[in-house]
Amino acid sequence: MALLGNRLRRAGFATRLFGYASVADDASTNARRLVAFALSAGGASGRGQGHGHGQGQLPGRLHLVGHSAGGVLLLRALADSPVLADRVSRVVLLGTPYSDSAAARSLLRLPGGRRMLGRTLQEWLATPRPRPDPRHQVGVIAGSRPLGLSRMIVRFAGTSDGAVSLEEARVPGACDTLVLPVAHSSLILSARVADEVSAFLRDGRFSRGAPRA
Repeated sequence: MALLGNRLRRAGFATRLFGYASVADDASTNARRLVAFALSAGGASGRGQGHGHGQGQLPGRLHLVGHSAGGVLLLRALADSPVLADRVSRVVLLGTPYSDSAAARSLLRLPGGRRMLGRTLQEWLATPRPRPDPRHQVGVIAGSRPLGLSRMIVRFAGTSDGAVSLEEARVPGACDTLVLPVAHSSLILSARVADEVSAFLRDGRFSRGAPRA
């Protein structure tokens, strides 16, 4: 997430990276740590926590950006903490398996798959999905270039980024969804994605390549 964070800083946002132990710790534990980190970063009391998937705008109102399972964690933290939910304005999810994850379920069927997948996604798949708070503007960016090791264990019938399908990435109540020709890992490396994240944090909608004002 460091490259994306640097690009957002150049666009005028103050950013902080949040890391978490996606394998060793479950979603609830990581969500509590994220809440403390975000509130501390935004000027409230709290503390931070390895494997960075979150960005926050400082100070005052917060914006959150999460990639893959990091987006899962953002949504869980917002659902679990009314205090954090009250501070957040906009949320961008990059290749987040919101509704399901065929790749993760395929991995679970393999020997050693549970250990490889980790506890965070396993808890997410086993519990009801939190609905986004209507006070938050949620933007979703999904990839359409099916590259990556996940293709070895799952084949998607429709559009995917190689790890998450477009249907899995869709979030009910999102105010904008954008599909770009990038693979799952490239969502945090692409300059175009960074520009679109910046546009959404600034305007509440994606620019879709429109010239900057």
